Amino acid sequence: MTPGFTHTPPLRSDHVIRPPLHFWLGAGALLTSHVLVLLHVEPLYTYFFSFAWWPYILWIDGWVYWRTGTSLLLTQPRAFVAAAFWSIACWCLYEAFNFRLQNWYYVMTPAPVWAYHLNYAVGFATVFPGLCATAALLSSFGVFQHWRTPPFVVTPRLLRLLLLSGLLATMLPLVWPLLFFPLIWLSMALLFEPLVYRWQGQSLLAELSRGDPRRLATLLVAGAINGGLWEGWNVLTRTGWIYTVPLLDWFHVFEMPLAGYLGFPLLAIECAVLWSALDCCHLTGAALPVTTPTRTGSSHKRRQIAVVLALGWSLLVFAGINRWTSSSQHLTVAALPGLTVTEIAACEAAGFRYPYAVVQAVTQRGLAQVATELRLSSPRVQELVDASQLSEFRGIGPRNLRLLHAAGVSRIEELAAQDSATLTARLHHIGDTLALRAPYERQVRGWIAAARRWTARQR
Repeated sequence: MTPGFTHTPPLRSDHVIRPPLHFWLGAGALLTSHVLVLLHVEPLYTYFFSFAWWPYILWIDGWVYWRTGTSLLLTQPRAFVAAAFWSIACWCLYEAFNFRLQNWYYVMTPAPVWAYHLNYAVGFATVFPGLCATAALLSSFGVFQHWRTPPFVVTPRLLRLLLLSGLLATMLPLVWPLLFFPLIWLSMALLFEPLVYRWQGQSLLAELSRGDPRRLATLLVAGAINGGLWEGWNVLTRTGWIYTVPLLDWFHVFEMPLAGYLGFPLLAIECAVLWSALDCCHLTGAALPVTTPTRTGSSHKRRQIAVVLALGWSLLVFAGINRWTSSSQHLTVAALPGLTVTEIAACEAAGFRYPYAVVQAVTQRGLAQVATELRLSSPRVQELVDASQLSEFRGIGPRNLRLLHAAGVSRIEELAAQDSATLTARLHHIGDTLALRAPYERQVRGWIAAARRWTARQR
């Protein structure tokens, strides 16, 4: 069975007496990355999310191997690679939904095309392997091992009802996104689980019909754990995402509204169902018994076509992310508006390559000392600090900073005094004039709310 997306009873192999090498490599890299990100060491500070997730996956996978003698990486390496690859393509489903929903946006993404494509791919590739690793570790400790439920009766009518519900859960968020956006975290499971059941794949419905809820429960907990890690690591990195969830945008834990954490256990179920559907099509590389006509009829050519289509789909979605979801690009001091070539050179010579470095220096050494180092007047350095703070605030970035400056907003305190609808309209007018994409109102509303909280803390 595929480790991670299926329930594995606790097992200690007599041959595994010490942790494998990748256990130590993952643990060491994870610890080191946390130390370096707190020191704002580049490029780790900007790309910390990937620097954290891949060591975590190695560490947990090694831990599972130490405890059970099996792991996705060591005992089924083809499945491990397939999990990373299909993780990208499947997560792009949710990114495509978000073009319409606008529930989150990315900040400080890399500027060159190849860099942002690579950044998305490396980050999105962690979803399936990360959930697999966490679920497998929970199973190795015997979590939910003795759980049993009354057998659940699966009828053809129920399967048709689930399939219809999946179609509705897919369409309603696209038609009325402000009201039905949470349904996207159920849509794929409702659509594909009836098919997996009919294809005799690794079906959650089949397990529940036998009174076995162990894998379902394990996946729900693994999703909650990974969701906490996703959000916790997101706030440490410079290149991350910010939520603009309607109706539920209150009481945030990290960036995510508290109610939004309910989506992570559902995401784990969706990922498991999608993986099972891919496996039924013989696309996972997992060493599973051939039980369905779909598996038997699968050809090498068909798999190649599926891979090419998945690559094309992912690249298309990446382009859409850059067009609609990416709000700001990676920012250096040179991108701040109004700086002369001499001032940029002075900042870089002093080691202030990024705006946050300017703010840190003034906080630590004082405005007068930094002005002396840069050979600039104190008022001019204060203007530089204000621009740097605003550019880094909520990932506003260079394009939005230029729009805000044109709208007469140059400091966080000035942003806090704005009305969201009025400022959004002004930014869109300026954006049309300057041929720059302006932010949408929920995004601007989030800036203003955060600016007001920031201003209140400064008093």
